[in-house]
Amino acid sequence: MMLTALSGPIPRELGNLQSLTVLGMGTSNFSGSIPEEFGNMTSLQQWYMDSSGLSGELPETLSKITNMQILWASDNAFTGNIPDYIGNSWTSMTELRFQGNSFQGPIPSNLANLVKLTSLRIGDVTNGSRSTLDIISNMTSLSTLILRNCKISDSLPNNFVQFKSLQKLDLSFNNITGQLPQSLFSLSTLKYLFLGNNSLTGSLPSGKSSSLLNIDLSYNELSGSLPSWVNQDTNLQLNLMANNFVIDSSNSSNLPFGLKCLQRDISCHRDNPRYSSFAIKCGGAKTITAQDGTVYQPDNANLSAATYYPYSYRCNLMGGKQRGSIFRSIQ
Repeated sequence: MMLTALSGPIPRELGNLQSLTVLGMGTSNFSGSIPEEFGNMTSLQQWYMDSSGLSGELPETLSKITNMQILWASDNAFTGNIPDYIGNSWTSMTELRFQGNSFQGPIPSNLANLVKLTSLRIGDVTNGSRSTLDIISNMTSLSTLILRNCKISDSLPNNFVQFKSLQKLDLSFNNITGQLPQSLFSLSTLKYLFLGNNSLTGSLPSGKSSSLLNIDLSYNELSGSLPSWVNQDTNLQLNLMANNFVIDSSNSSNLPFGLKCLQRDISCHRDNPRYSSFAIKCGGAKTITAQDGTVYQPDNANLSAATYYPYSYRCNLMGGKQRGSIFRSIQ
């Protein structure tokens, strides 16, 4: 059953459809919360409600839907905790999407029971207790893992070799500490790695797989010299800004100009710049000057998923005056 481009509250009578297996109600403008009667749809296997307009807490009665395999519920206004019954009753799940809601942490530890998951996407869990990465230890069938902005405080596991199907990993905007494991960079299937805005330390692994071509490690505390693989692949999209790397002409030939002055240990990156300003015309290819004299620079760079573009670079340390660099970062 498909319910799209509709508005108003959801009829609770839909709960009488006990033989329904697929329900699509995304990209709508519904109001209110999910009726408790929806727990009577015990045959439901696939439920798509991204961008549906729904809000409130997920009712406890949904625990009766033990055949659930796919749930897409991103971009809504759901609140409260992510229910424990998901890990207890929905153990046949292969896809779970909970991005862009207002859930409270922590992420339930019993999600570790969802060992059949191939895609797990949770984001913006910004309230409540902190979570760990223990839930993924047995999810070895994952191809997509996104736990972005989920208040995770943990270190990266060392045994990524068991995730033989993992293609996309996004753990950005958390508090992940420790070093980058070589096993993660050696995964032959991994294509996208986003670990920006964490507290990672240490150096980059000495090698990486040929498939890993999109890497964002910006805003961490990584350090040391850059390994040779940084310059060996011209298709590599690598964001290393706001770390503590040693960068010179011998190890940065394929990196965008200005990366050295975007490291944390450079004077023009420390603290707040005394003088800094920029204006960008988003999506435009021409420079525009406003009536107040502000110059809006064009935004026509062809950027990938893990890169940045220095619009201009000015750093003047004389007399203590500082000017910041202008860049765009894609997360």
